[in-house]
Amino acid sequence: IERLLIFAILLLLVFTGHLTWLTAVWAYILPPFLMSVSGLWKLRKLVSWKFEVDSPTLKKILKFSVPLIPFSLIGYFSKYPIIDYKPK
Repeated sequence: IERLLIFAILLLLVFTGHLTWLTAVWAYILPPFLMSVSGLWKLRKLVSWKFEVDSPTLKKILKFSVPLIPFSLIGYFSKYPIIDYKPK
């Protein structure tokens, strides 16, 4: 529905002659925002709004995630080095 709304708004703007870069940006911002609000409204009874920390799950997530940080940095810096070294 979201993509259809974007397309419909853009078509409406084109046919009415009101299409500018700013109205196009709003056409891409407004429908996703409305769909997000609509989805949150429908799920409001299923979503807990209080903040809880589940300690065992957090430990499990961190145990998996923390080792990924150095590996991702190594992968990034091996492709895009900080100092561009070129031998003479």
